[in-house]
Amino acid sequence: AGAARTTSLMRELDLKAQAEARFGMERKAWAERVDRIEKIAQDAKEDARGAGEEVSRLQRAYQELFSKSRQEKESLQRELQMQQEEGTDVRQQLLAVQEQHRAASSQLDALDRAIAEYRRSIAQLNQENEDLQGRISVLDNEVGDAAQQLAAAQGALEQEV
Repeated sequence: AGAARTTSLMRELDLKAQAEARFGMERKAWAERVDRIEKIAQDAKEDARGAGEEVSRLQRAYQELFSKSRQEKESLQRELQMQQEEGTDVRQQLLAVQEQHRAASSQLDALDRAIAEYRRSIAQLNQENEDLQGRISVLDNEVGDAAQQLAAAQGALEQEV
């Protein structure tokens, strides 16, 4: 009876050791999963931060470009007006100034098209930023789910033991 009891206790100890080893492996696997998910979440946050910085940079560039184009247009308009008011310019000077004005208008049109492209880029970056925020939220949920599953696995193992 003592030998049977000893054998039974040895089996129990062996089963307990096996369960602890399985738990250790599962715990390590879950920890690695959580680490990978946290790394993905961190990378996504960094991407979102980079996208936000790019949006800011593009907005500043747009403002500078818009300001410069308006100043140039106003400058050319003032120059043309002064030429007309003074009445001292000859026909070729007037034609040259008019040509400069047309060129400036063409440049302004080109700048307006570029500004529209910047706006589209900003909208796209904002959308990408929103997408990244969504991914971060999903990853945060996955980290939470993984932590809950790990806690459940620990609880189950502790109940087995």
